[in-house]
Amino acid sequence: MNLWKKINLFFISVLVGCLFFSIVPAAQGFIALHHEGWENLDGLLINKVHAPHWTISYSYGDDCPPEMRNNDKAITAAVTKALQTWLQPLRDYSNKPIVNDFRYHQFAAMPFHAETDLWIIFYCKLGRSKAFIGGVPSIKLRQGTKVVRPFMNSLVHETGHVFGLADTYIPWNDRHKPGLSQGGLSGTKGTQPAAVMSGHMPVFLDQDANHPVALDGLEPLGTDDINGIIWLYKHVHEQLPLEECFFPEYALEETPLGCRPKYPLIFEIKQGDEYWSLEVIKDDPNLDINAQDKEGMTALHYAVLQGFEELIAKLLDHPDIKPFLSDKQGRTALRIARERGLDKIIALLLSHPLTLSVDAKDKLTTTWGELKRGD
Repeated sequence: MNLWKKINLFFISVLVGCLFFSIVPAAQGFIALHHEGWENLDGLLINKVHAPHWTISYSYGDDCPPEMRNNDKAITAAVTKALQTWLQPLRDYSNKPIVNDFRYHQFAAMPFHAETDLWIIFYCKLGRSKAFIGGVPSIKLRQGTKVVRPFMNSLVHETGHVFGLADTYIPWNDRHKPGLSQGGLSGTKGTQPAAVMSGHMPVFLDQDANHPVALDGLEPLGTDDINGIIWLYKHVHEQLPLEECFFPEYALEETPLGCRPKYPLIFEIKQGDEYWSLEVIKDDPNLDINAQDKEGMTALHYAVLQGFEELIAKLLDHPDIKPFLSDKQGRTALRIARERGLDKIIALLLSHPLTLSVDAKDKLTTTWGELKRGD
């Protein structure tokens, strides 16, 4: 492929950022980039994870004053951290060598560099960061040049895009708006459950926006993020069919547009964020509030384990709630609360008449059994 063809392919590449699925037709959305027929997507980083090294070109935006263009060491360390965050699950999964050599080149202005594996421009005016995929993937990060929490959050998110991951919960227009929650929010479509890619991991809610980020170690990924990058790896490198979810906690959508959690509410609660779990209940009036996973656990069980008092109250207010259901170990939500000494939650659960009646029945049975054994 000659240079001009590569340039043309790059400029017609698909903008993924937070707009990916609003541009790509619905039939082509699947967990990550379902790119059948898209010849210009072979530059995705997921395709190159077994390469001996990556070349990364970067520059500062025209809006950056001179004093904000001298943070090369911290910025390149942050990029390495973001890349390693997504590569680590692949190291844990695959026994093949994973790229671990990143070679950085700074340019005064971003050129077309055919040998570059990734381009990044760091803009200083705050705004919406975006990722582009094409002949060479690129990121436009609009978070300044100081490596603080918002900078790192955006960098990890956009890096997920250039690997090939799509947004989990993204706005659709009315024509595409789904009727029910798929584990996300109304007006959104979740195809590849992923905490970082959906942007609501607790780390994204860090109140100290100016707190510097430690550049050693890795950024936190949720289980769903890890599953997403492994799924993508298996599709690209092990020919896993697009129509297979692979992970047992996911179900194939009927359309199929992708994979979704089998138990959306349970999935959200296990992510550890109470707000979004409440939103799932609000958005989906037909949600099976009593769904039990393979362990027999319900949303109420998991809410108790997380200590989510507001969510527990909301679940108990639901007209279909069955608060007395037991998991495979025979534990009710109330029993878990008692084992953990959660007095406020115990009181909440006992405020529900069904819990109270079943609890009283259990106590009566126990007392009668003890009396019978005494005879």
